[in-house]
Amino acid sequence: MVSWVVRMVSRRLNIRRVPFLPAVEAGTLIAIVIIAGGVLLFSELVEMVRDEPHAFDQAVLLAFRNPADVSDPIGPAWLEIIFRDITSLGGAAVLALMTVAVTGFLLSIASAPRPVLLLRPSVALLCSAPS
Repeated sequence: MVSWVVRMVSRRLNIRRVPFLPAVEAGTLIAIVIIAGGVLLFSELVEMVRDEPHAFDQAVLLAFRNPADVSDPIGPAWLEIIFRDITSLGGAAVLALMTVAVTGFLLSIASAPRPVLLLRPSVALLCSAPS
């Protein structure tokens, strides 16, 4: 992601090297600035959450709720149903069905080591999941 942004900015500005620092390429400098900005934003978020972690979570969750009735999410009923269904996809039954389907597909295209590499961690996860 960072390399794509660096290439795009370098092309837009039509620069290869920084004029006042001849040994530093523009892409390197742009990448350093992007990474430093990300670290700064992350540290600001940590400071905001450190004081009141529940207040931040509550504010984010309540932003997607009806202010008059917090048990009712904003948006149409069909959107609520879609997100409920997407949330339920994280269950063990769906994981097991997807694992079996993908393993069967990989076996059908005769790729010998790949099904084993998929099946081993999935079975371990299913066995360790709480009932």
